[in-house]
Amino acid sequence: MKVCKRCGLEKHEAAFSKCRQNPDGLYHICRDCRSEKYYENYERNNEIRKKCKAKRQVAGRSSRSVLKYRKHNKDRARAFMLVQCAIRRGALDKPAYCPRCGSTIRIQAHHEDYSKPEEVDWMCQKCHSALHRQKDIAATIALSR
Repeated sequence: MKVCKRCGLEKHEAAFSKCRQNPDGLYHICRDCRSEKYYENYERNNEIRKKCKAKRQVAGRSSRSVLKYRKHNKDRARAFMLVQCAIRRGALDKPAYCPRCGSTIRIQAHHEDYSKPEEVDWMCQKCHSALHRQKDIAATIALSR
């Protein structure tokens, strides 16, 4: 017989899960209390999960939108994947700071040509966005002529 630390009831040892870390080899709370505890944690964390999922969907990063992007931008997705693999295997070194402004936040790889995925310019997200805005403006001006 063993006393559950959560409910305080004395129960047979079969009512407790095994735990090699404890000296008696049994978990400190009974199975009923343990499942209640897990359910409470699930409910509490479920709210957190819902909030995170909503943030991802608002930001446009839900898995469905990612798959759609990859389908329509195969060359960009391939280049991104190859850069990530090159960083992991040590073929590319990601700098700690942006060479344009010196920022250390969100360093990204910029490709001039997606057919050459390992030829990248490193910059922070702010500089990367500014570069693409300049290119978009230049393309718009060229089309209007």
